[in-house]
Amino acid sequence: MNLKPTLLSLVIASAILSGCNSTTETSPTLSKASYAELTIPQGSLIPVSKTIPHPSEMNVDITTSGRVTTLNSIEVVKVGKNIPYTYSSGRVNNTPGFDWYVSKHFALKSNRPEDQVVLYMELLESSFPHYIELFGMTPPDLENKRMAAVYGSSKSETKIFVTDDNLTRGISAGGEAMFYNLVGYSFPSAREQHQRYIVVHEQGHVFQMSLMDYPGWLPTWFTEGTADALAHHYYDPEKKQLKVMVFDRASSMDYIRLGLKQYEALNSPKIEDMTNNPQLYRGINFLIVHFMLDDADRSHKFKAYRDEMATMRQSDYGDGKALSHQLMMDIFGDWNKVEAEFAEFVASIDKTFNAAAGPWEQDGNKLWVRVLNNSYEHGAPRMDVRLKPGQQPFYNAFKFDQPLPEMSSLVTKPARGVDNPTLSLAIDYLPDHLHRGHAGIGLGLKISEENQKRLTADKKVGTFKQKSYKPDEDELLQIKIVKGNTLVINAESLGGEGISYSLPVAMIADLESQKKPKLGLSVTINDDHLFMVLNSENSTYKEKFSISTAIRTKLLDRNMAILAENAEHRLTAFFDEGRDLNPVPRDLTTNLEVNPWANPADRAISRLFRAMWRLGDKVPNELTTMYEFMVAATPKDRATQLASLDKLNSASASLVAAIVNSGASKDKINHALKELSGLHLRLEWRQEKANGEQVISAVLRNQGASVANAKITVTQQGNKALSKELVLASGDKTMQDLVTTATTRASKQAINAKAVIEWQGQCIELTEQQGARVYPWSSMAIVDEAKVTDNQVSITSEFRGPHAGTTKGKIMVQAYPSDIYESSYFEEEVTMAPYEIRQFTNKFTLKSGAVAKPSAIDVTFELVIDGEPVLITQRSTVK
Repeated sequence: MNLKPTLLSLVIASAILSGCNSTTETSPTLSKASYAELTIPQGSLIPVSKTIPHPSEMNVDITTSGRVTTLNSIEVVKVGKNIPYTYSSGRVNNTPGFDWYVSKHFALKSNRPEDQVVLYMELLESSFPHYIELFGMTPPDLENKRMAAVYGSSKSETKIFVTDDNLTRGISAGGEAMFYNLVGYSFPSAREQHQRYIVVHEQGHVFQMSLMDYPGWLPTWFTEGTADALAHHYYDPEKKQLKVMVFDRASSMDYIRLGLKQYEALNSPKIEDMTNNPQLYRGINFLIVHFMLDDADRSHKFKAYRDEMATMRQSDYGDGKALSHQLMMDIFGDWNKVEAEFAEFVASIDKTFNAAAGPWEQDGNKLWVRVLNNSYEHGAPRMDVRLKPGQQPFYNAFKFDQPLPEMSSLVTKPARGVDNPTLSLAIDYLPDHLHRGHAGIGLGLKISEENQKRLTADKKVGTFKQKSYKPDEDELLQIKIVKGNTLVINAESLGGEGISYSLPVAMIADLESQKKPKLGLSVTINDDHLFMVLNSENSTYKEKFSISTAIRTKLLDRNMAILAENAEHRLTAFFDEGRDLNPVPRDLTTNLEVNPWANPADRAISRLFRAMWRLGDKVPNELTTMYEFMVAATPKDRATQLASLDKLNSASASLVAAIVNSGASKDKINHALKELSGLHLRLEWRQEKANGEQVISAVLRNQGASVANAKITVTQQGNKALSKELVLASGDKTMQDLVTTATTRASKQAINAKAVIEWQGQCIELTEQQGARVYPWSSMAIVDEAKVTDNQVSITSEFRGPHAGTTKGKIMVQAYPSDIYESSYFEEEVTMAPYEIRQFTNKFTLKSGAVAKPSAIDVTFELVIDGEPVLITQRSTVK
C-alpha cells in the first residue's frame, strides 16, 4: 500500500473520524480509488482512512537476522470505528473513546496517545517473524485476516473494554490473552520494559491460538514458557531493533534468577514434573524453553514435538497433557539423558546481571533508572555485573546475548585480563537532569553475609522491590559523576579513602551547552592508582586516585557494578565482556534466516529429523550420518552452513532411496518422504460472505528444494468435488477452493483434501480432513431472524462449541414488547461438551386479542467457558 506521504520509519497518524459510529464488521477491501480519502489531520502522525486497507495493500519493511529484527518502515492507518476482519471476528466490538488502527498483520483497538500506538504496532510487526519461527507456521488465511489486540490507558479501564467484548471480568498483571475471542489485552505498567514485554508476550499467545485455538491443551511450560522466553527482549528505540529470547539481560524482570530460585524451591524438578504441574512457574518454564531451543539438536526435536502436538490438536485428540510427555519421550529417545542434560544446563547457568537495587530499565545497550519520587527507600540503585577486571574475556553464547554497542569516541577501549585493565562508561545525560543525581562504576564488589541471606530468602526475586536487600552494607569502590559537576571516588568500604573533585569549569560549560550532553568515563586499574579520564565533546579531564596493593587485588578479583540515582541518564557500559570474540558474528543489516544461528539449512534439517522419526527403528545410517553432519555445521560460519545445505540437497536422491529401501512399512515410508519433501497440505477457511457462502481452500505448499508434480482434490458429500493438476516449484503454493453454503456446513459432512504428488521419482499422498466448521474453532453465538407464524413468534439460536474443557451457564430469551405474550421470557441451564454445536429454538405465543405487534427478541448466553466468564447478547428484530 503506497500511502502518501510516506515517512521513513513509520507511516502513521491519528484523528477522530466524525460520524463514524458503525459497530458492524467491515469488509477489509480498500479500493485504489479510496486512497484519495487517506488524510493526515493537522498535528497528527497517523493517516486516517474511512475504509479498511486490505493486508495486501499495506507494507512493513523489516530486516531479520537470527533473533534480531530491525524495523525499517511500517504503515499504520487509523480506521476509527470500523472493526477490521480478524481471527476474533464476531467477538470483538467497539468501545467508547477507543479507535481501531491497522498495520499489515495486526488490528489494534486503543485510546492511547499516537506515539504509544506507533510503538505497539512497531513491536508487533517486529515480533511477527519470530512468532512464525517459534510456532512453525502462519495462521490460516493470514493473507486476509489480522490478529486483534486491545491497548488501554489504565487497569481501571480494562473492565470497560473487556466487557464490551462480552467478557465479564477485567484483566490482571498488565495484560492477558483471552482464548474465548483470541484477543490480546494490555495496559501500560510503570515499567517501560514490562510495557514492551507484555505486548510481545500476549500477542504471542494470540498468534498461537490463531493457529490451534485453546493453548491450555498444552503443558504450561510450553504455552507460558514460549511467550515469556520470546518476550524476554532487548529493544533499541533509536535503531528500532528488537532481539527476542534474550537469555542474559540487565533487568529487574529477571527470569534467570527467578528460574534458579524456583528450581531450588521445587527440589530440582524434571521436565516431566513440570509437564504434569498445572501451576505457573515462569522462571522454570523460561529455562526449559531455552534448554530446548538454544541447542541445535534439541531444537529440531522440540519443533517435531511442537508440530505433532498441533496436528493432534486439530484432529480433536483428547488429553493434550497426557499426550505431551509420551510424545516427548518418543521423539527425543533416551529421556533420562534429556533430563540429565537439563539438570546440567541449569547448573551451568552463570548470569551476568543482578539488580541489587533500583527500578532499572534497558533501551538497547543503555541502562537507566526510573526516578520514583526522587527517593529509593531500599538503597541507591545498583546493577551488579558479574565480570572481574582481572579475568580474561571469553565468548559465551548465553552471556550478554544481545547486539554489540557502537564504541563511543568519548571513552577508552575497555580491556580485561591485562596488566592494567580498563573499564568505561558512556553517559547520555537528559538535559533537564544534568545537574541532578549521579552515575558511575563500582569495582571490588563483595556482597555482605547478611545480604546473601536476604537474597536467598527474598520472595520478591525478579523485581526491584527487594526492600530487604541493603546495598550500603556491601563492599564496593564507587566512582561517580555527581550532579554533572563533581567526580566522587569512595573506597572506604574496602579500607581506602574517599575524595571528591570538582570537574573543570570548561567541561561543565561544555556539557551545559549541548542539546544532548554526553560524557565518557574511563577507569584504568594501575599498580598503585586508578587513572580516570573524563571526556565531553570539547573537554578532557584526568585524575589519579591512589590505591593499596590489597585494594588493587580486590578490584581485579571481584565483580563490578553500574551505579545511578535520581536521574534518568542513559548509561552504556564498556566492560570487555567478550561479545566481540564471537567466532561467527551475524550481519544485522542483512536479511538472514530467523533462527538462533541464522542458519539457511535449519528448516531442511528439521525436515530430515522428522523423516528419521517417522521411520522409527528403521532409520538408515545415511540419514543419521547426514543429520549429525548438519547439526554440527549449524553454529558455524555462513559459508559452512551453506555448504552443508548444498551437501544435503545433493544427497537428496540417495536419501530418498535409503528411505524407500529402509524396510519400514509403506505408511511410514510415505510419511517420511512427505516430511523430507517439505510438502505441506492444509485446509483454510475464508471469510463468510453476506449470502452465507464460505470458501474453504486446500492449500498445498512446497517448502522443499525440489520441483513437485501435484494433483490436488477437495471433496464434501453433497457438494462438488474439485481438483486441479500443476507443477509446484520450490517455495510455491497452490490453492483449490471449495464453496460451502449454510446448508452444506449444517450437514456436518466432513471436508476432505487430498494431494497426490510425484516428487523425486516417488508418489507421495497427503490428506487432510475437517468437519464442516471453521478452524480454529471459536465460541460464538449466532441468532437467526425471528419469524412470525400464526399466533407464535419463533427464534432459533446457535452456540458454536468452545475450545476445550467445561462450559456451563444458561441461555435467556426475552421477547418484546413483553405484555403481548402469554410468557415473554425463557431460561434454560446449558452444559456443552468441547467443540459441541448446540441449537436452541424458542417459541412465544401471542395473547388473544393483542393489539401491539412483536418487535424484537433478545437472546443472551451467560456462560463460563474454560474458566472465562462470558456474557453475549444478540437482538433479532421481528419483521
